[in-house]
Amino acid sequence: MWSKGTHTLSTATRTGTFFVRACPKCNVQFNLLDPLKYHMKVCCPDMVDVFMEMIKVELSNIEQNTTGAETGKLIMLVSDFYYGRHEGNFDDDEKTYTTFKCFSCLKVLKNNIRFMNHMKHHLELEKQNTESWENHTTCQHCYRQYPTPFQLQCHIESTHTPLEFSTICKICELSFDTEHILLQHMKDTHKPGEMPYICQVCQFRSSSFTDVETHFRVSHENTKNLLCPFCLKVSRMATPYMNHYMKHQVRCSSSYLFILP
Repeated sequence: MWSKGTHTLSTATRTGTFFVRACPKCNVQFNLLDPLKYHMKVCCPDMVDVFMEMIKVELSNIEQNTTGAETGKLIMLVSDFYYGRHEGNFDDDEKTYTTFKCFSCLKVLKNNIRFMNHMKHHLELEKQNTESWENHTTCQHCYRQYPTPFQLQCHIESTHTPLEFSTICKICELSFDTEHILLQHMKDTHKPGEMPYICQVCQFRSSSFTDVETHFRVSHENTKNLLCPFCLKVSRMATPYMNHYMKHQVRCSSSYLFILP
């Protein structure tokens, strides 16, 4: 999706060159300067003016050496401005190949990911045994609850799809009728480079909730860590993890956002 004339960005962006820069304090990378500047005002406000002045000098040199630069309205991707992803500090030495025992059925699982999958299976069986209206109106992807099964199905088809649609907010996991409505939602609700979802093990962070779960399953397999798929809390012992997990059988629609630091 494209946004025209919405934000004032650097010369590098206007000429089509994405100027990748990292925060000098925490090393989170941004490919647009406005999100980086906003981030630094929170992360390292005392360094903003000096750092931005250095970049202005570099951009000025680029502009002087660039001919035939296009002028007119700014065009940029909403995903470049609002979404981000930061790789964590992962240590391979933490792999322990620990086994986990389920106190419900006494089955022993060979690693943490298998135990997480096993818990999901338990929860699905629990829902089948306690058949209720909520089971037919709760999204199994983002756990929002809808008034009717039909509205739930509409939500799943419009939002949780493998196709890339330009009217979906990846942060909220909500679909909007038009690109204009989505853009207004982004302006009103989100900040540049917003990455609210964090891996508690290595500080990997992303604008997408599912990115963190996918990252955990790939990067933290065969460790002592157990990830709650509902709120991203990490536990290191089976029994507390199971107790916490089962509390999520009923979840409010805003639960993704209560994990923010």
